[in-house]
Amino acid sequence: MWADASAPQIQATFQHWITLSKTEQVPLEPIFSIGAPRLKAPVMNWAVGQHPNIQVMPETAWIINDITGAFSAFNRGSERRRFLHLSIINYPLKRFLAHVASNVNAIVGDAHDHSQRFYGDYGEKGITLNPANPNASLQVKRSADEPKCRWIDSTPLNTHYAWELAQVFPKAKFIHNLRKPDDVALSLENFDAAGASPKTLKEGP
Repeated sequence: MWADASAPQIQATFQHWITLSKTEQVPLEPIFSIGAPRLKAPVMNWAVGQHPNIQVMPETAWIINDITGAFSAFNRGSERRRFLHLSIINYPLKRFLAHVASNVNAIVGDAHDHSQRFYGDYGEKGITLNPANPNASLQVKRSADEPKCRWIDSTPLNTHYAWELAQVFPKAKFIHNLRKPDDVALSLENFDAAGASPKTLKEGP
């Protein structure tokens, strides 16, 4: 098929296929709560998550791995110009990342749908509050009518990759949390309570 085709002809053909297969991208506006570890980010996470359109969730950890891997994959597929899949058609990074964002958002939404054990069966029963939650002011969801189309992630590691997150989610919002350094250091001594290894003051971070 390509034996007698020139590079511009090949590029034009691929560009036509891209245009035909182009899908509408849903505007995504996640929220990232960033800052140093032990900033009580979960408190901010739960507070913001009380909004009817924002879902609260545990630290993800995997999102930033997925995103950095996507940048690496795009570079790998674009590094040899007309000899590789993406570079032969000048596939745009922006469109590539838009698909990555859609995939991340789909996984977050799917995980939220499977987290019934945290908040009860709101979808069918419309429970106002989760009676199993001792803190009635902080709920994953308050009624079946809440859309929860946006989400907030408070993974501390996201702090180091704010630029990458902003490229994948151009409409994302960032909340930068601050805390006194000595309080952060003292908190690290009890890091085992969050499933990590504690750090003594003598040992350092």
